[in-house]
Amino acid sequence: LRESSLPGNFLAACADDLAKIHAVTCRFLELLDAPQSPHAEAAPSSAPPIEYSNAGAARPLLHEDAPENAAAPALTGRILVVDDTELNCDLLAQRLHRQGHSVDVAGNGRLALEKLAVEAFDVVLLDVMMPEMDGLQVLQFMKNDPQLRHIPVIMISALDELDSVIRCIEMGAEDYLHKPFRPVLLRARIDACLEKKQLRDQERALFAQLQENFARLQELESLRDSLTHMVVHDLRTPLTSLIAGLQSIEAFGELNESQRECLHISESGGQTLLRMINDLLDISKMEAGELQL
Repeated sequence: LRESSLPGNFLAACADDLAKIHAVTCRFLELLDAPQSPHAEAAPSSAPPIEYSNAGAARPLLHEDAPENAAAPALTGRILVVDDTELNCDLLAQRLHRQGHSVDVAGNGRLALEKLAVEAFDVVLLDVMMPEMDGLQVLQFMKNDPQLRHIPVIMISALDELDSVIRCIEMGAEDYLHKPFRPVLLRARIDACLEKKQLRDQERALFAQLQENFARLQELESLRDSLTHMVVHDLRTPLTSLIAGLQSIEAFGELNESQRECLHISESGGQTLLRMINDLLDISKMEAGELQL
């Protein structure tokens, strides 16, 4: 605003407030332009970043007395930040981006569920107090959905009440952070959730592989049973007839020594094959629990 357009006593009356606004704005610009080097230090300032709560009162989102370790995190993932206050989403998204995470934001619970339905996320930072659909309703919906229940959820709220914390944990939240929270604590909680998510994904992949192997085993057992049924029932009858025919040859006349030897070899081989078929039949009955001793 130009000074010429304001009353003479306006600037004098609002000088202190304008100075505070100017200091906060400068500090916010410093945060946006902060260097990304691990050895860089932020310029000192007395004004913390501001977060406007649902009640309209200004309060710091992050503690300033706990500098964050700039080393790259062991795990990175895709994180969804859900908060109806745009400034909160922006501050969290910028900080998480600097940590190497991929971040998306949602301004309300319904928009968050729409994003969760079409995109894959590793962690959800969920504000408790939101209009229309609050964080508890979103959490309950996620835990009732088989496709979403495995996603870790960290609840964030300006309410520091034990009952609220207990309720969120009982509903399935991985953790609970009270505003203002320390950046180091936020980072530690996200790393822990990402590690749990990774282990759960490995467990689900292993379970899916076991199910696939079990289905393949059942298929092979079915093929084996079909082969056994064919051998036992389709070959046993003609083989028995063949042996009976060989045994009746001598009844048609006297055989010489060579003929009797060939007949004996054929009959012995047929009897061996018949015993093998009978053994398969016994094994089949044993597996079916139908064998009578």
